[in-house]
Amino acid sequence: MKKELKLGIFVVTVLVVSFFVINYLRGEDIFNKEMEFTSRYENVEGLVSSAPVFIKGYKAGKVTDVTYDTENGNFQVICSVSKDFRIPEDSKMTIYAVDIMGGKGVRIDLGTSDRFAEDGAYLEPSYEAGLLDGLAVSIGPLLSKVSATLDSLNVTVSGVNAILSDENQARIGNTLAHLEKTMQNVNNISDILDGKSDELNDFISNLSALSDKLGSIAAKADTTMTGVSSIVSSVSESDIRGVVSSFKELLENINDPDGTIGKLLVDKSVYDSVDSLLSDVDSLVKKIEENPKKYIKISIF
Repeated sequence: MKKELKLGIFVVTVLVVSFFVINYLRGEDIFNKEMEFTSRYENVEGLVSSAPVFIKGYKAGKVTDVTYDTENGNFQVICSVSKDFRIPEDSKMTIYAVDIMGGKGVRIDLGTSDRFAEDGAYLEPSYEAGLLDGLAVSIGPLLSKVSATLDSLNVTVSGVNAILSDENQARIGNTLAHLEKTMQNVNNISDILDGKSDELNDFISNLSALSDKLGSIAAKADTTMTGVSSIVSSVSESDIRGVVSSFKELLENINDPDGTIGKLLVDKSVYDSVDSLLSDVDSLVKKIEENPKKYIKISIF
């Protein structure tokens, strides 16, 4: 019996010591009563039970429970905090990133109220974006711009590939060859012009003299046009009407078949008589030219 009693005492002692050691390693003080505070969140940002709870940078407790309320569609978070801290009623439970990797914890931001929260009190929820969250927000638009830039770059590369196709490369080669030949022709023309510089100078001088002459001619033309304009201005409307009336009367006389000119132009018999007379005169002139002595006698006194 003594051995069994000793064995039982030993087992109980080991269990008690193990309990104290385990809780000590977990950061729990079994000799100090803790207070619990509750809050509700629509999103716990990855917060889990046993996450640390800090007050002013000091680890003052831990998250003891995170449960989802199906009726309200939110999460209930319960934190245990050492009773050594006096928590004002208007304090906040803030979920934030405790390390650069984004691990989440709870920070109790103390309020300014003179009244202090009791055990089991509800604290206002709050979030604080971590470094990675801020980077995600900042990088999001940047990634969109990078994506758009990459799309544009792909289009540009496709265009370059199309330009650098075998057919286009051959065309570019031909164009460069033609351009080289053109430059050679330009150089040849430049050399020729250098050798003809004196003649070009003379040509330019002649052009200058010609320009001066054309200017003089233009001035004279202006003077002539001014004179013509003066003459036209000096002719009155009555003079013009008189000239037109006289010309009209002349035309009427010409067209009158009873007039002399009208008969000459219209009457065929008159025309034939005149034509016959002219033919006889022409024949007589030819005979005189052939034998002037027969028709012209010269006497010397």
